[in-house]
Amino acid sequence: MLVPEEALSFLATEGIVFIAEGPATYEQSSSAFRNSPATTF
Repeated sequence: MLVPEEALSFLATEGIVFIAEGPATYEQSSSAFRNSPATTF
């Protein structure tokens, strides 16, 4: 799961355990937005 770097401190404060694998590449971050399912209204 990709999360903004700024969110990591908030996750840690809430006690949410996570493993950071390093910064996302351009391909990883852009595909997260391109392949998002459409929202139905």
